[in-house]
Amino acid sequence: CLFLLAGLVSACAGKSTATPAPDLQPQAEAALRDFYGSLNSADYAKAETLYGGSYELLQNMNPVVDPNDHLTLFTNGCTMNGFQCLKVMDVSLKEQKSATEFVFTVKFQNADGSQFIQGPCCGQTEAESPSKPTFDITVSQNAAGQFVVMDMPPYVP
Repeated sequence: CLFLLAGLVSACAGKSTATPAPDLQPQAEAALRDFYGSLNSADYAKAETLYGGSYELLQNMNPVVDPNDHLTLFTNGCTMNGFQCLKVMDVSLKEQKSATEFVFTVKFQNADGSQFIQGPCCGQTEAESPSKPTFDITVSQNAAGQFVVMDMPPYVP
């Protein structure tokens, strides 16, 4: 009996009592949906708080706007520069790069409810630049612990 008890104690001693890391995917997905929903409803101030990526493209498209005026940059991006600030239709996890960085495959929804498909750009044929029905969007946790979207919406010139 003592031999059996010793075996059970040693088997239990090898198990870790550390709490597993929380699953942060739902929080990351919620931030993604919230960011694109905010852009779609023209709540650019809220969208700004949910964005962690580069503004360089918007700054290049809007050279007369103060580079730090992210609110105006988002406004122009969605209303004048060709960014498609659409609602999210569907999200699926493509890859979890780390405990705090996720890549989602996203389908966007047109105003009529149909799926947005980005066609070939700039005079190219479908063979040269195939239509794109889904987009890979990265969401990362920032230093403050908030999940932020790292990618701009799809662009149509």
